[in-house]
Amino acid sequence: METETTIEVLVDAGVLECVPTGAGYEVAASFVEAVDDRHEEEVADLGPSALREHVRAVFDDEEVVAIVGDVGEDDREFATICLVLGERLGTTDDVARIASVVQQYRRGVPRDEGAPETFLAVHGDRLETLTRLYERSVVYIWREDCEPCDAMRETLEGQFETDPDDVALFAVYGPDYARTLADAFGVVGGPTTLFVREGRVESRLQGAHHPESVGSEVQVLREE
Repeated sequence: METETTIEVLVDAGVLECVPTGAGYEVAASFVEAVDDRHEEEVADLGPSALREHVRAVFDDEEVVAIVGDVGEDDREFATICLVLGERLGTTDDVARIASVVQQYRRGVPRDEGAPETFLAVHGDRLETLTRLYERSVVYIWREDCEPCDAMRETLEGQFETDPDDVALFAVYGPDYARTLADAFGVVGGPTTLFVREGRVESRLQGAHHPESVGSEVQVLREE
């Protein structure tokens, strides 16, 4: 589902609603309440097998059950959002990615002024979940008042002039999530560009790099 279509569907289902100013969207209070109640009453204390059975009761597709169950073991909020979405939208094979959109809106808009144009700015503590949902991802970590960051951003914008179909593009403002990024991805500063396969960092570029270096890493990520 395209992002615009996803948002329209979520608004119709009472998952998202326009903010009072009319500029943008936020998670509907009724949906937040439904997720919080479901999480506390059913999901928070489930073991891995019981969690998968809960997911299987909502989704018929075993691939969806595997993805939501696997990621949900480490992120129960994500699993709960998937369950409530499945009941409101009907079973969908794209529920995991839709849930990631909802999580973004629930947390508020992350800093994005340093993100390359085609990259989605995300919260750093959601990055592990997001990168596990896509086979290939490029993650750009930046900081403010940083000339190498500005140079790398321009290089990435040249590399990804349009949103690719086969690689997910994420950007994180590093200082807000320094401990999380260090523990989960070994990031010690910015700019850092990670080339990730199913949540595992395959390679990284620290600092600003020439377009040829970035292109080479992207090609390797696509070919493996």
